Amino acid sequence: MLTQVHLKIIVAEKNQFAPKFERDSYTAEVFRYSDPDTHVLTLRATDFDTEAHNGDVSYVLEEGDNEGAVVLDGSSGELRVAEGLRKAKTRLVLYVTATDHGSPRLQDRANVTLHVRNISGTHVTSLSYFELVAKSLQTLFQISLLCRLSK
Repeated sequence: MLTQVHLKIIVAEKNQFAPKFERDSYTAEVFRYSDPDTHVLTLRATDFDTEAHNGDVSYVLEEGDNEGAVVLDGSSGELRVAEGLRKAKTRLVLYVTATDHGSPRLQDRANVTLHVRNISGTHVTSLSYFELVAKSLQTLFQISLLCRLSK
């Protein structure tokens, strides 16, 4: 008895390039009492493979000093405030891995230093405090609100 089988073979391009972060390390400042889901920063890694799945990148926040202070969106690389930020140390060192979806999977790693700032009446009037405002328009509203409350 003779059986005929149709077999379709798809040859995919080998994963040649690892994703590469724009920087090896990132630094950000965030106010301790920022609302959960407040944007902190976005990490970006680029993969130069031309075949779609080889160039797709996912992000993972590795264990470190995180203490539940921030969360990372695995598809966009956006780091946002979480509930644990209020209890976090004043300086956190985090590690993020960018992994592509190719075969074999390739990756890159970046570190993030996060400075958690407290806001008190003495900081509101200092020049260095207002220099921080220029770094993040999102915190401008929080700062102006705190200035009004401290009067």
